[in-house]
Amino acid sequence: MTNDEIERRDKGRFIFRHWYHYWQMKKRNRIREAATLKIQTYWRMWLVKNSSFLKALEVEKYPRLYFLKEQKPQFIKILRALLP
Repeated sequence: MTNDEIERRDKGRFIFRHWYHYWQMKKRNRIREAATLKIQTYWRMWLVKNSSFLKALEVEKYPRLYFLKEQKPQFIKILRALLP
């Protein structure tokens, strides 16, 4: 190889190495963003489900609530999550 060819090869490797690291960074950021959106979505769904459930029950209005037997475990789980 001539000196020009070696120099061009080295410059090509330099460019490729930096481009590849940039591409990996962009890919990693896309994956992180997708994961973040999934977590936000599930958290918001959980929050809306529980808050709408309690609003629908109108807990502030009525001091006593009556549930069906099969609803009891879910309600207890929601109450424990809301209590400090």
